[in-house]
Amino acid sequence: MTNKIGFYCDDKEINENTETIAVEKPEVKARKSLVSIRFEKNNRVLSYYNDKFDLHKGDIVFVDGKLEGERGFVEEVNYNFKIKLSDYKKVVVLADTTVKGRFFFAGDYFISFDKSVIPYEKVITWLKPPVVDEEEIVVSNEDEEGFLLEKDISELKVPYNVKEKGIDYYLDGRVIYLSVDGDTGKAIVDGTNIYEIEFTYKNGEVSNFICDCYCNYACKHIVAVIMQLKNILKNIEENYKEEYRDYFSAVTSYELFKVTRSYNKKGSITFN
Repeated sequence: MTNKIGFYCDDKEINENTETIAVEKPEVKARKSLVSIRFEKNNRVLSYYNDKFDLHKGDIVFVDGKLEGERGFVEEVNYNFKIKLSDYKKVVVLADTTVKGRFFFAGDYFISFDKSVIPYEKVITWLKPPVVDEEEIVVSNEDEEGFLLEKDISELKVPYNVKEKGIDYYLDGRVIYLSVDGDTGKAIVDGTNIYEIEFTYKNGEVSNFICDCYCNYACKHIVAVIMQLKNILKNIEENYKEEYRDYFSAVTSYELFKVTRSYNKKGSITFN
């Protein structure tokens, strides 16, 4: 059974055979505002000054100050105000929450086989702000030892306690996002912080994992990603083999609905 969900920006019928054309969005002029922002980690609502964006209720934003790096949702926007700027911190980042395209069900995830629908570069903006400091970042992935996904996870060479924690992360749905584009895999895991993971996927084998957490070994986040990748690829093989063309991206239904619902996105669901 194929289950599909589509999000569209208007009520016009969309022809599936119509070529998709990328259209550059017109630049939106910033509109000064005083906004109330709810931060989901502590459920606090605080006021911030905005002079960079045209903000609306439901937008995902990041701010400077003590709550720098924490995701917030705009609750109210006020255009009429008189404030002392020194009393307010500012909105510094607006996430790209535009979603348009077809999705396929896969358990607690929605899968897309279209690179333009939920690319990694877009989804990461929903969860963490871009790195702005100038500290040098060193990346190395010279460890070529791989793990065949056909093997049982018990054969993965990591400490037992790490493996158990990774399994818990997998079962808890902590792998928010996962994609494979050719040989390149990327994932986003919700832990103490939001962690980004890169890896190589080739001929049924995963290798060259890089996680930006503080562990200096194969961590629980990597274990969770391996298990989720096994699960999604199995689902694709059983249900969506014809759609898969060396690319897929998957996001949890919880995260997708939270983002799309926040700005009253139109959409439809079709069961076949």
